[in-house]
Amino acid sequence: FTCERTTISATSRTALGTIKGSHVGYSRVEEIIEANDGSGQTSGKTVYFFKNKKLSQFGLKDDVENGLLTQKEIYDADGKILDKAVYTYSTDEGETRRRETFFGFRVVAKPLQDNKIFLCTNTSGQFFWTEESGNLDCDDQMVVNTKFERRFTEHKQRWVYQSEMTNTRYFYNGSTLTGEVSTTTDYVYGDTTTNQPTETIITNSDGKEYKTTTHFVNSFDDTEYPVVNTDMFVRSMQLKGMTSFPLVQAQYIDGNLVYKTKLDYHVTSSLLTLPHKLYEQ
Repeated sequence: FTCERTTISATSRTALGTIKGSHVGYSRVEEIIEANDGSGQTSGKTVYFFKNKKLSQFGLKDDVENGLLTQKEIYDADGKILDKAVYTYSTDEGETRRRETFFGFRVVAKPLQDNKIFLCTNTSGQFFWTEESGNLDCDDQMVVNTKFERRFTEHKQRWVYQSEMTNTRYFYNGSTLTGEVSTTTDYVYGDTTTNQPTETIITNSDGKEYKTTTHFVNSFDDTEYPVVNTDMFVRSMQLKGMTSFPLVQAQYIDGNLVYKTKLDYHVTSSLLTLPHKLYEQ
C-alpha cells in the first residue's frame, strides 16, 4: 500500500561558500556599488562570470562544473578595470577520497499501465490487483491510479576543485593605463583525506615564487614534526572529522624557508581536542 521514493542528487563535497560554493544559474552577474553620499552615483562594480552551459544528455564535465565562478572583474566609478581574476578547475575522474561509484534506485512509472487500479488484500494477507471496486475477495483495498517500478541506478562521483587562479591588477595615470602586474596561484592537493590544498604556489610576473605548504592530520610527518601522544591525538582528530585543520604551515620564497608555524593540540582523557600551543620559526 505504500511506495517509497528515494531521490539521489549531486551536492557539493565542501561546505557552501567555499571553492565550489552555491550554484549560480547565471552566466554573468553585476554587483553595482552605490556611492555612500546620497548622490545615487555608483562608485564602481564587480562583475562575476559563471559557467552556465546547456547540459548534454550524458555530459562529461558540464554536469558538475555548471555554476562555477570562472572570472571576476572589479571596475572603478569611471568604468576602468582595476582587478581581474581568472579561475581554472580540474576534475578528478578517479576519485580516491570517497567511493568512486554509488549505487541506488529510482522510482518511475511503468511503461505499461492497466485498468486494475484496486490493490487488494485477501483474508490470507495476500496482495492482488483487480478492476472491480469492492471485490468480494478483498479484505482491504486501496486505489492506485498509476503503477510504478524500481530501477537500478549507478552514480559516478567526480571531484571538481580549483587548480589555478590568475590575478591581474591594473594601474593608471588618470585615464591612461600605465601598467599591470599578474600573479598565478597553483593549488596542489596531496592529502587524500581532506579537500584542502597541501601546497599553494604563487608566481609573480617577475618569476619570483612564493610557496606555502600545509600538513594536516593524516599528512603529518612525525619525523620532521614530532608530536606528543601521537596515536591519541590523531585518533581524536579523526573521530571528530578534524582532518582539515592545518597543523604545520611552512612558507618558502624561491625555495628558501622563511617562516614556519606548528600548532599543538591538547587531548583530554575524554578525547576532547583543543588548540594548546603555537610554535613559530
